Amino acid sequence: MDPHQPHAEAVAVKDGRIIAVGSAVETGRLAGLSTQIIDACGATVLPGFIESHMHLFIGGAELEHLQLDGCTDPALLAGQLIAFAETRPDAALLMGQGPDYGIFGDTAPRLVLDAILPGRPVALMAHDHHTVWANTAALEAAGILHGRDTPDGHEVVMGPDGLATGTLLEPEAYGPVLRLGGQERT
Repeated sequence: MDPHQPHAEAVAVKDGRIIAVGSAVETGRLAGLSTQIIDACGATVLPGFIESHMHLFIGGAELEHLQLDGCTDPALLAGQLIAFAETRPDAALLMGQGPDYGIFGDTAPRLVLDAILPGRPVALMAHDHHTVWANTAALEAAGILHGRDTPDGHEVVMGPDGLATGTLLEPEAYGPVLRLGGQERT
């Protein structure tokens, strides 16, 4: 995008690739005898965006979550989560989005999150949407602290103490927690 020309009149394409963007006069100079000209009649023209795994409506809903993209520091997580909680005193579920998979190290995620906000249901969704990490309050409220039967490939990961570690793999495992916050995933 050219900040000096945020809008353009014309796009020139050759062999399936954009070769120029600009005024109709500028791009018209590139036209040959066999050039096909398509007049969009002033409408906006966008290139063919291909995104094969986007969840548009889920992504929009997640704009309300605490954005933790790539957060690897537990202390930073704690500070951001506490500040986020203060702005949502009545939220049934505090939801964060996108921390790094390694943020909890070898400690059960439930215990790390309990140390930050022990009394409020908290869940963090991994950037790929295949894993949610939840604290004890969220697991208890969702009725899955002691586990849950799930189909193959979905799992409430259990610890040696017989309690959920806080790692929930795939929607059949984490669905009950997300429903606390009024969210449904399929």
